[in-house]
Amino acid sequence: MVRSVDSALADVMKQTQAAVMLSPALRPWGKQYWQAQAKMLEEAESFAERWFERRHTATNTALKAVDNITNGASNPSDALKIVSDWQRYSMERIVQDFQEWAELCTRCACHVSAAETETGNEAP
Repeated sequence: MVRSVDSALADVMKQTQAAVMLSPALRPWGKQYWQAQAKMLEEAESFAERWFERRHTATNTALKAVDNITNGASNPSDALKIVSDWQRYSMERIVQDFQEWAELCTRCACHVSAAETETGNEAP
């Protein structure tokens, strides 16, 4: 009984191994896929760093605006100007976010496209 279970398990392992082994035609694709993934991760990390820098800037300038309103604005029009200035710069940061996001998506698509092209060139 134990021998038949061992034999059955060995058969299943052989079948599984055959199923998960990459065929020679797929090997270049696997390498190119992971190289493209690495490039896209680098792109995303770079985007995230700049995004967080802008968020820190937004927070710090908001704190300064609040301080200027509570300690320096002598009338409502001064406070309104301080808020308007902060909002204008915040909108510029949001526009920068969208521009960089679009650029990130374009670069990532190029990495995937290049990987597919290279894989096609390496196919047997």
